Amino acid sequence: MFVGRTRAESHPTHGSLKHLDYRAHTDMATAVLRELADEAVARWNLSAVRLQHAEGVVGIGEASVCIELVSGHRGDGFEACRWLIDTLKMRVPIWKQEVWADGTTWVDGHPVTEQV
Repeated sequence: MFVGRTRAESHPTHGSLKHLDYRAHTDMATAVLRELADEAVARWNLSAVRLQHAEGVVGIGEASVCIELVSGHRGDGFEACRWLIDTLKMRVPIWKQEVWADGTTWVDGHPVTEQV
């Protein structure tokens, strides 16, 4: 199981991080999460996968994402978990807004390039 939590951070310009605010196209995000789970099950022969991602405000120390899986071999499980978090961040239509002490900034986006 992997749980991604909001870390306490300090920005040189914006001050301390107050919280994160996630927005999603919920129906599309749910469909993509299901696709990722199915792909991981097939690719690593997993017995089960559960993916959850927060929507709305997530405070410091609170969970933003949770990945749970059951694998017959730990190496496959660790590899699948790493692939799931990395791929989730690239494919799932979820947007993250950082709320800092001096105001709010959106996270800078970068073009997604898929490596084969």
